[in-house]
Amino acid sequence: MPKMQVYLPDEQYKRAKARGGGLNVSAILQAALAQELDRLDRLDAMGDAVQAYESEFGAFTSGELAERERLDKAAARKTAGRRRRVKAA
Repeated sequence: MPKMQVYLPDEQYKRAKARGGGLNVSAILQAALAQELDRLDRLDAMGDAVQAYESEFGAFTSGELAERERLDKAAARKTAGRRRRVKAA
């Protein structure tokens, strides 16, 4: 497995060291990096899909984008409300 040097802020380094040898920093960083790379891959795929759509149907209008944003915000509020109810139960 290749090695990579990682720089940490002093405070993170001190806190990790204070946890002792039981904290597998390498595994934590590998998992965080894998998660971020997956997120970036999804963003790239979404960008590719938008570009493919726009090449076939034309660019989204400002009205279409505003409507999508409105619907997304409404869905986020609905989801957040459901999560709060589940936690309270």
